[in-house]
Amino acid sequence: MNYEGAPPPGAGQFQGLWSGRTGNEYAGGANYFSFLDGISWFEGEGDLHFQTYVNVVLALDHFKCYEAKGQAPRETVDLEDEFGKEPKVRVGKPAFFCNPVNKNGEGILNPEVHLTCYEIERKGEKRDVVVENQFGEQTLTVEEPELLCLPSGKTAVVPHKD
Repeated sequence: MNYEGAPPPGAGQFQGLWSGRTGNEYAGGANYFSFLDGISWFEGEGDLHFQTYVNVVLALDHFKCYEAKGQAPRETVDLEDEFGKEPKVRVGKPAFFCNPVNKNGEGILNPEVHLTCYEIERKGEKRDVVVENQFGEQTLTVEEPELLCLPSGKTAVVPHKD
C-alpha cells in the first residue's frame, strides 16, 4: 500500500484533521480521512471498502500540587463527566496549584501547563473504581467531588513575604 501525503500518526502523536490517498494494484486507490477521535475510515474505489481504527494516546505529565489560597472566581459552571451531570456548580476558592513534575527522571512533556484546583459543591454518590497506573492496579472508593482542576498558565513566580 502506498501513501500519498502524510501517513497516519502513531500512538502518542496528536491528530488533527488530515487526509490523503492510498494506492494499491486492486482498487486503484482510496481516500482516507482522520479526525481527533482517532477513527479513520477509507472509502475505496471499486469493491474494496474497509475501515481501520488508530489508537492515539495523549501523554499527560505527573503533577506535584501545593496548597493555594486566593479569591473565589464567583463563577457557576455546568459539569458533566462519566459519573453524571451537575448543572450550576458554584466554583469556590482555589485549593491547590499544581506544577508538572519530573518523576524518576521521566521528564516533563508540557512544562507550560499547570493545574489550578478550585473547591466545588460536594454532590454525588460513592462508587468503586479500578485504576491502573505506574504504581499498579488498585480499587479506589470514589466519594463526592471536591475540586475542579483547570489547565492554567503560570505568568510569574514571586517569593512571598510573610
